[in-house]
Amino acid sequence: TVAATINRIIGANIYKRKRGQSPFLHIKTWAHDQGIEIDYIQPGKPAQNGYVERFNRTCHEDVFDAHWFDDLVEVKRLTDKWLISYNEERPHQSLSDMTPVETLAQAA
Repeated sequence: TVAATINRIIGANIYKRKRGQSPFLHIKTWAHDQGIEIDYIQPGKPAQNGYVERFNRTCHEDVFDAHWFDDLVEVKRLTDKWLISYNEERPHQSLSDMTPVETLAQAA
């Protein structure tokens, strides 16, 4: 889940919540306590979140439109393979034609 991934990255349990409470409410509270402002895009304005929209479109075209899947295991396998390629092998125009891994290495 998204919450589990965030927990692993930041080392905090943001998913801990009261029974019946929205998990997003707990994330909002945690973010506020950390001094993080959640900046929402306006409904119907995907251009305000262009990087994510571009990623979603690319993933959809390269994985979901390009294959017929027999089961969810195959979806996960092909998606994982695509993510490795996307992050480690494929140059990104927005990163001066470097991969995200190369960009991180250069910044270190």
